[in-house]
Amino acid sequence: MSKINNTSELEVEACGEMMTIHSNEVEVDVIDLRVVKTVCPLTFAGGTIQFCTEITNPSDYPISPAVFRDVLDPRLTYIQGTFLVNGEPRTPTVTNNKLEYVIPVIEPHSTVLICFKVRVQQDTGDGTDPDDETDPDEIDPDDGTDE
Repeated sequence: MSKINNTSELEVEACGEMMTIHSNEVEVDVIDLRVVKTVCPLTFAGGTIQFCTEITNPSDYPISPAVFRDVLDPRLTYIQGTFLVNGEPRTPTVTNNKLEYVIPVIEPHSTVLICFKVRVQQDTGDGTDPDDETDPDEIDPDDGTDE
């Protein structure tokens, strides 16, 4: 954590003379939250991935509230019931491909660990990409021959 100090001053003219009036000095603590996300970097279609995010508050002050958000790739599906906060089951709000969870408080000098699992969408098995929005009726059925 670092600190910022600041003062103000006012310059005025009084009886033909310039005067400078200084304010009191204020000090602000700058909270340096740290957020680190981890994952196993290899999976397969239809497989499961566990994401973990560690949020550390190294300051002397509680952070309240803190909103955790995770935007998932469209090819990932959140697996209900896998969301854990410090090992305890919690229920995030899931809207489209975004997870959101309100952390009531992150205590001073503490860490919150959030983990959850997603499933990778599986290939359709017919050689097409399930995320491809091309209309199959618009595909040229050319079989590669010169006829």
